Amino acid sequence: MLHVAVTYKKDSAAMPESPAADVVRRLRAEGAHVCYADPHVDEWTVNAQQVDVATLGVDAADIVILLQARTAYDLHEIESSDSLLADTRGVAIGGEML
Repeated sequence: MLHVAVTYKKDSAAMPESPAADVVRRLRAEGAHVCYADPHVDEWTVNAQQVDVATLGVDAADIVILLQARTAYDLHEIESSDSLLADTRGVAIGGEML
C-alpha cells in the first residue's frame, strides 16, 4: 500500500496534524505493508517504527492513497496506473473519493 503525500498541508513539510499517522497505524494493525512517497519528507516513523520510502512506481502498489495534493505529482500518471486509487482530497479525476 502506498501513501502519497503524508504531510498536513499542500507542498509543505508540516507533520504535526497530519492524519497520515493514524491511517498507517490502522493499516498496519490489519497487516498491511505501508510505504510512502512525499518529496517533503525524508524519513517518517509511526509508533517508533520506520515507514519505508517507496522505491518503486505507483504500479507496484495494490492501493495508492492520496492523502494530500502535491504540485510535484503527475496526477495523470497516478490515475492511469493499475493500482486502486483512494483520493482523500478530491483532486484526481479517476480516483474514488473517500
